[in-house]
Amino acid sequence: MIKEEIMPVKKILLTGGSRFIGQHLTNFFKKRNDEIAWVSRKKPLVKGVKWINIDSNLKKEVLNFKPDFTIHLAACFNNSDIQALIDCNTILPIKLLEILKLLPINKRNFIYTGSYWQNGDYKKPHIPIDLYSASKKSLRPYVSYYHAYHDVSAIELINFGTYGAKDGRGKLLDQLIQIAKTGKSLKLSPGRQSLNLVHINDVCNAYLVAC
Repeated sequence: MIKEEIMPVKKILLTGGSRFIGQHLTNFFKKRNDEIAWVSRKKPLVKGVKWINIDSNLKKEVLNFKPDFTIHLAACFNNSDIQALIDCNTILPIKLLEILKLLPINKRNFIYTGSYWQNGDYKKPHIPIDLYSASKKSLRPYVSYYHAYHDVSAIELINFGTYGAKDGRGKLLDQLIQIAKTGKSLKLSPGRQSLNLVHINDVCNAYLVAC
């Protein structure tokens, strides 16, 4: 575990706060007494979290909040909705970077979340495997631009398979737990592939270290 003294109390701006990792990360930073603001369409149900409506005057709201760190977790996974993929995975983070360049230099800190699928597989390495992972990878040159010309400090974190408490996404581990409770069977492959799983507590600590 990472000692909390690693970083004093800060203001954290977060996208994707309502999803599995975002909820855990919100609670993680709240326990440290950090001040949290969500950029989202729905009002946070978590007490004490400031809401910045994504459809509001985003520039004004973010500049007023003055985040020390901006963490972009929001993602669209729907490969059949190209516009949504671009809006969420590319345009939204660029909008945030445009705002961050206006903040004092010590607050231009951007942590964004990539996908391990953007690195391809053993048959086609370095080639994203779908439109989702391609849209995630497309953000890299934009971030490089803001780093080089606007002094934005940025780190990309790539999460592999995540798991932990209150995970209702229906991934493999969730299904294995469910069939263990019900006694039902689950059709699986022969199991020759390797699967990298990371516990949500380690994921939260990784974002703290990045900060």
